[in-house]
Amino acid sequence: MTHSPHRLRSKAISWAAKFAEMQEEQTGRPEEGFYTTVEWAEKIHRSTPQASRLLRTAIADGAAEMRMYKVQVGRWKRPIPHYRLIQPARSKRGCFGTAS
Repeated sequence: MTHSPHRLRSKAISWAAKFAEMQEEQTGRPEEGFYTTVEWAEKIHRSTPQASRLLRTAIADGAAEMRMYKVQVGRWKRPIPHYRLIQPARSKRGCFGTAS
């Protein structure tokens, strides 16, 4: 049976992109400054859903970044998102408002 020319087919899968994405997932201990949502919730004294919402907003605003790290959970390694705040760039102007 042939497909109808009017019926939409599923999108082509870019396997190279999928493998590149999987390869980007880090294994082992996260870098300094990267914490899970639960760890952030404990650090800022908020609930986990509220911390998750704040982290998503920070990522959308460019104030945080997310990386996936494979963490040992029981017998399996699972990809867990870890977040880090991005430090704002220092201004080249002096503290007295004089241009350099």
